Amino acid sequence: MFYSLPTAGSNEPSLKQISIFSIIFSRMTLGKDDFYMLAKEMRAIASKSMDFGTCGIGGGVDGEVCSSTFYDVVKSLDTEFIKIDEDAWGIDIGSGSGVASMAYFNGGMGLNMIGIECNEQRFRYCLSLQSILLGTSYGDKFSQIAKKSQFFEGTGFKRLIEILGVTNPIVHLKLLYWFREGWNPDDIRAILDYVNRLVINLKWIICDMDKEKLLNFGFKGHIISSVQFSGSMIKSSNSRTLHVHHVQMHSSASTTRTVHAVGEREQILLANFRKSAEEVHSQVTVALELLLIRSDNSKKDRAASL
Repeated sequence: MFYSLPTAGSNEPSLKQISIFSIIFSRMTLGKDDFYMLAKEMRAIASKSMDFGTCGIGGGVDGEVCSSTFYDVVKSLDTEFIKIDEDAWGIDIGSGSGVASMAYFNGGMGLNMIGIECNEQRFRYCLSLQSILLGTSYGDKFSQIAKKSQFFEGTGFKRLIEILGVTNPIVHLKLLYWFREGWNPDDIRAILDYVNRLVINLKWIICDMDKEKLLNFGFKGHIISSVQFSGSMIKSSNSRTLHVHHVQMHSSASTTRTVHAVGEREQILLANFRKSAEEVHSQVTVALELLLIRSDNSKKDRAASL
């Protein structure tokens, strides 16, 4: 689900500027200062524009890894796969506020992302922020970044199946970002079993599991190398350690020399990534309106039952 390009006017960027944005945010990793500033600006926009956080009205934003840690994570990745495969995309399971997907991956790496979030409040925050960034108030830079994410509400494994199905290989999914602390072990194994069976060209797993734990939970791919980074979390005394695993799936096209057709459901995702910011904005606006209506109806139902 998705947000809009600026309307014509004195502040509208030129075609040359749009081309530059396209290069920067589609095929390059940002420098450290720009990387930090992008996330900082997104958080400032969210704070200015919304009166609620991922923790509710008046609440803050929980669970975000600081930019300095994530810059090291992104810097450790070989992003050549994005240049080789123009349809490459990643997935953030437990996407929270959406800042990791939009600032770190969309903006910092130029990688298209989908996010799955089970918490309604966090999902609302995420869609609201994406809608604001895709609007006309903050310029083409943010709209071109924010259109590179698609966010879905639901429980990780169940929603993954609903989005991508269980039959066709997932051809262009190259990166998995997943902080699974607190998950049921059976759900962790279910996600990894799905990856083993269908995600044939995965290159990177960024998660809170070291190599041994990842293998013990059932990951069957080959782990080429692993590094880890630790750092603080935004507005929190807690810290988080992320393990970056460079992987190759045993069933990958590079191993089997088999060319796999892209399934219908993945084709739909890829088609959405190619839409204009204006089209994406329209989709996200509808999704957000439906979410708010559903939330309001739920509150009325609970009040009526008291």
